[in-house]
Amino acid sequence: MTMYKTLVMTILALVGVFCYHKKIVDQEMNKKLSELVLSLFTPVLLFTSFQKDFSKELVTGLMISVLLSAIAFFLIWCICKWVVRKLDKDYAVVELVALMYSNCSVRRKR
Repeated sequence: MTMYKTLVMTILALVGVFCYHKKIVDQEMNKKLSELVLSLFTPVLLFTSFQKDFSKELVTGLMISVLLSAIAFFLIWCICKWVVRKLDKDYAVVELVALMYSNCSVRRKR
């Protein structure tokens, strides 16, 4: 099933490249297609992908993933605490958050 989905995505990407090179799709049309995909198709796809019958295996998998996520978060927290242990207490808190959450950043004064 995964190979089939990969093949379909590859074919769709190649059709997109072909259409762009043949000037069937320009930048303006590309923008409108992206907006359509983001506002209509993506929410529908997300909704339908979560429609599954209840099974004990799904619940077991969910519990395992929650447990592994908690363990990983705890390990990351321990490592980050160790890295900032010698910093000033007030600044260490900011650095800890910046280390733990990679999309946060702190700019140091130079």
